[in-house]
Amino acid sequence: MAGRLLEEITGVPRGKCERFWSLVSGNEGILWRFRDEKRESKNTRKFDPWPVFFRREWNRNWPFLVGFAITGTLITKFSLSLTEEDAKNSPFVQRHKR
Repeated sequence: MAGRLLEEITGVPRGKCERFWSLVSGNEGILWRFRDEKRESKNTRKFDPWPVFFRREWNRNWPFLVGFAITGTLITKFSLSLTEEDAKNSPFVQRHKR
């Protein structure tokens, strides 16, 4: 009802009209006023979905991440502990040597 009334008063189509006008109720009754978009955009906080996304994904994926970290640590530790002498004695290295 209010959108239709506003459309009749201003001549602006309903969808665009509701974007620019807001309803103000005061002691004088109900008034329509023009919105100040700059002020509203400065004071209004937008919803940030990233914290929700990261919390949900962390709860879902932490076992995989921990498993990758442990596996990577073990592979690195054992790879760095190999010496040239171990490579000479290894049948796997001898088979795949170029």
